[in-house]
Amino acid sequence: MQEDMHYYGTLAMALAAGIPKEKARIIAYASQFVDDSSSHENGCNNDGGMLVTFTTSHELIDSAKTMIANTIAGVADCSDKLQDTVMYNKEIQRKVWVPNHFLPGGKGETLEERAICQKNSEIANVMFDEHIDYALKDRGDYDYGLHLLGVAAHVYMDTFSHYGFSGFSSDFNRIKSSSMKVKGEYKYPGFVEKIGMILKSEVPFFFLWDKVKSDFAEGGDSALGHGAVMSLPDMPFLKWEFSFEKPRPGNGCLSVRDNVASFAEGCEALYMKLRAYAEKKYADTQPVAYDDIRGSVLSVLNVVGDKETRSEAWYKSGLLPENAPRYDKNEWAIEIEKFGYLARSEDGLTLDCYKFHQAATYHRYYVLKDLLPRHRIALY
Repeated sequence: MQEDMHYYGTLAMALAAGIPKEKARIIAYASQFVDDSSSHENGCNNDGGMLVTFTTSHELIDSAKTMIANTIAGVADCSDKLQDTVMYNKEIQRKVWVPNHFLPGGKGETLEERAICQKNSEIANVMFDEHIDYALKDRGDYDYGLHLLGVAAHVYMDTFSHYGFSGFSSDFNRIKSSSMKVKGEYKYPGFVEKIGMILKSEVPFFFLWDKVKSDFAEGGDSALGHGAVMSLPDMPFLKWEFSFEKPRPGNGCLSVRDNVASFAEGCEALYMKLRAYAEKKYADTQPVAYDDIRGSVLSVLNVVGDKETRSEAWYKSGLLPENAPRYDKNEWAIEIEKFGYLARSEDGLTLDCYKFHQAATYHRYYVLKDLLPRHRIALY
C-alpha cells in the first residue's frame, strides 16, 4: 500500500474509531513513515548522546523500478546497474522486509511456505493485539505507544495487499509473467504511464522480464517480495490476476485479485483494532459506527488515479476534516538534525522521530525474536 492508505486511510480509520485527533495523527504518520525511514542518518548531540535510526523501508526496490522504467523507455540500459540493486542480502531482507512489509502467515510445512504473507493472518492479529497491550501502558512523556500502533497498522494493512508473497528471496515469489492480466480499462497516471503502458481489458501485462526476470534476487534466480508484479498490489482500485510458478499452500498457483475488496476488508479490520484500543484508552471516546462510513470508504477505494489523487479523495469523502494535516515525510526526518542542536540529548527523547525509532526497534526484535519463533519460523 502507499501513502493514500498508510497515512490518509489510517488517519480516517483512527478518527472514526474514536481516537483523539492529535493522537490519531501520530499513529497515521508513523504508519506511513515506515515506508519513508530508508536511511541510517544518525543524530549526534554535543553531550555524546545519539539518535540512532533504523531502516524500515525498501528504497532499493524504488531505485530498481526507475532503472527498469528507463530501460523499457529506452532511456538507459540497467543491465550493468542491476547487480548494484541486488545488494539485499539475506540479513537485510529479514531485518527490513519481513517484519515491516511481508509479515509471515505461518501456513504450510516448510520454512519458505510459512514465511509467505497471509491476509489478516493469526500472526498479524497477535502482533497487533500485543502491540495494543504494550501501547496501553502509559510511560508519560517518553511513551512511544502511539508510534508502535502506527508501525503495527502499517504491517497489518500490508497483509491485505502483499499476501501470497514473502519478504525474502524465494521461488514462491516467482510468477508466470505471461499470465498477468488486468480486468477493466485504466490509465494509471503514475509509474505505468511514465513508460507508456496503457492497461487494456484482459490483455496480458508485461514488463520485459527477459531482462530483469529475477527482480531483486540474492543470486539472480529467486524473486524478492512482490517485485515481479511491480506496484499492482498497492493500487486500491485495481482488479487483476496472475499465476505463481509454484503453488501456494492450500490455494494453488492462480491468484485472482480484487484490490477494492481486499483494501475494504483491511480498512474495516484496522478500524476494529484501533477502536479496541480507543475504548480501553480513552474514557470519553466517541467512535463512529463502521456501517456509517462503509460506503464512503468504498467510494474512496474505487477512485482511479495516482497516490496524490487517491489521497485527496479521502478529504473529499468527508472521512477527514478539511483541516487535517497533510503528510510531509520531512517533518520527522528533520528531527534527526534537530537532535544535534538540543541543549541536552535527553531533551530529544520526546521527539517523534526518536519515539518512532524506539517503536521500530522494539517491533523488529519482537517479530523476529519472539513472535515468529512461537510459530516455528526461524528467519533471524
